[in-house]
Amino acid sequence: MNDVKNAVDTDYIQGLLEAAVLCLNTTKGGFYPDKDFGAKIKYTLAEPEILSQARASLERLDGVYVKSVCKAENGIVVYNLTLNDDERQVELKYD
Repeated sequence: MNDVKNAVDTDYIQGLLEAAVLCLNTTKGGFYPDKDFGAKIKYTLAEPEILSQARASLERLDGVYVKSVCKAENGIVVYNLTLNDDERQVELKYD
């Protein structure tokens, strides 16, 4: 029984992670049915601005929180996320 519960929890967390990546990678205003979906994140923004944009884009996802961001080299932004008390890290590339 625990194996089934763990598999469901893992699938749920993975789904949240994929939804978060979609929100962070989609340019706000570029999704037809919902012009407020996505974020206006660019690598040229300062880290506090990226953090603010990321949190705003994920506010509709219940249980998802951006703890911090860090700009790496070559346009990569590293996001430290909390997904229902499970911590994950995502790296996304921006132009």
